[in-house]
Amino acid sequence: MDASQHAGIVEKGRENLAFAFALIDAQLSNAEWAVGQSYSCVDPFILVFYRWGNRMGVEMSERYKAWTQHTHRVIKRDAVVRALATEKISVWK
Repeated sequence: MDASQHAGIVEKGRENLAFAFALIDAQLSNAEWAVGQSYSCVDPFILVFYRWGNRMGVEMSERYKAWTQHTHRVIKRDAVVRALATEKISVWK
């Protein structure tokens, strides 16, 4: 791989990520849960991506308001509380 191309590849990856994150945020803008009227396996799944965004330095709470509200709902669920505690991780950093 040509190292001179690295910065461009990273930038394109960040653009693609921002596009995908915006789609998730838009989906959540008029919905309490990711799919349908009820909590599903998709909700904690996208919580992982939200956490990854924070860990990558993306200003998730500033850029993705609906997704941030969704995250606050998901992290209150007992199973999610237990999983985060067991893994000793936070979605915020």
